[in-house]
Amino acid sequence: MSKIDFHSHILPGIDDGARNLETSYNMHQMARQQEVDLMLATPHFYASQDRIDNFLKRREEAWVRFHDTVEASEETEPRIILGAEVAFFDGISRIDGKTTLPKGGVGCLFSFGKSCSAGESRRVPLVWGMNRKALSW
Repeated sequence: MSKIDFHSHILPGIDDGARNLETSYNMHQMARQQEVDLMLATPHFYASQDRIDNFLKRREEAWVRFHDTVEASEETEPRIILGAEVAFFDGISRIDGKTTLPKGGVGCLFSFGKSCSAGESRRVPLVWGMNRKALSW
């Protein structure tokens, strides 16, 4: 049976996850030791703080640094798919470029931070756009 990590902040220096390349590499090795086959890298995207094109550029730069390090180690499993953890906001369906957040239309994780009841706040993940083809390897 395959193990899939649907929510990972493994890319170096892009959000509150891995602060540097060494931490990213160590996270990848720990996932490998736990026999994870596939990870969805989901760095935070906040439309109120960033433009999609800027986010995609920073994500790609972090990915290239991480990928080059992993490839050099010859320990390439688990496989990484690029996505995003998107903070839900009013008007999200009308934002230009939203389909580029998951690379190749593969996956996106939405975070809902609205108050649920008397002072309670909850983050509810929703994976969007995953398909069987993306998960086969």
